Amino acid sequence: MAKIYLKSNYNEKLAPFPRTAYSIKVNRQEYYALITHMDNQIGRILDALEASGKAKNTYIIFTADHGLALGDHGFVGKQNMYDRSIRVPLLLAGPGIKAGKVIQEKVYLQDVMATSLDIAGSNVIKDVDFNSLLPLCKNNSKKGYKAVYGAT
Repeated sequence: MAKIYLKSNYNEKLAPFPRTAYSIKVNRQEYYALITHMDNQIGRILDALEASGKAKNTYIIFTADHGLALGDHGFVGKQNMYDRSIRVPLLLAGPGIKAGKVIQEKVYLQDVMATSLDIAGSNVIKDVDFNSLLPLCKNNSKKGYKAVYGAT
């Protein structure tokens, strides 16, 4: 029988061992401090858009490439297949998008490019296999993907 070798999770080696309740608590505090700072900075951008009178005519797309485990399942990094690592934020706001609407459909982050082209009134490049998210956001006339493929 062939031996299978799995590459060790380098990301997890960066965090201190042993993982203690205190180290996980500090890790979460640091992460939430970063999120709070980012939230404040995004608020400044939104305030500036409002003050300029351009907010009602502006699309905003906010996303990230992954989440962090923050101690769940003994991990602190991102390279695992638990929800904290694979369920990433994706928020859209703009003309015709109802505030607070939640969509449960499966989508790809690469759909953001197709969405940006759609917003700009440009055609999606024919070799691009991704879809604009605007139909999902505006009227649910379209379904997401049956399944998605990803990696961490």
